[in-house]
Amino acid sequence: MEDKIIEAIKKLTVAKKLVIVGIDGIGGAGKTTLSNKIKRVFPEARVISTDEFFDPSKHWADKGRLNQQLIKPLKEGGIASYQRYEWSTGSLGKWYEVSPKGLIIIEGIRALDEDYIDQYDLTIWVDCPMEVAVDRIIKRDNGEDMDSWENFYRPFELKYIKQQDPRSKADFVMKTNSGNGFDRL
Repeated sequence: MEDKIIEAIKKLTVAKKLVIVGIDGIGGAGKTTLSNKIKRVFPEARVISTDEFFDPSKHWADKGRLNQQLIKPLKEGGIASYQRYEWSTGSLGKWYEVSPKGLIIIEGIRALDEDYIDQYDLTIWVDCPMEVAVDRIIKRDNGEDMDSWENFYRPFELKYIKQQDPRSKADFVMKTNSGNGFDRL
């Protein structure tokens, strides 16, 4: 499957000045891992996480800000300017600019939200068994703040998945295995 995704991206980058790829899946599914694998093939790619658009008042990424500050300006051919959420300070930090050219990967939970899924050139859902994802989150976060994850974030992402079914709308579904990698299909 990875080969098919890479080939699809190559075709798009030859045909278009700007290619935006959206990668979504549950927390711990392997979205960042897949993004990094793609970036190794396309070193000039820009990877932007939905976590950069976190809004503490919403306890989740601000999808309106993601769309208005990043996706919409890029699709209109302009330079996107967005303020990145700084987790260390708990506030918005400096502004970043993104030129409307090359490969841009937007990865994270809710990256394929219905408000802007049609703006992507290619969409990928990373599918992962829940128990594997939870194990990965525990390892990644050293088991810290699991109460928040289980009691707030996990129900929120499951509600998003149930309401919008982004998996069914993705161009590719990439299955992760029980280890740290992806199943070959």
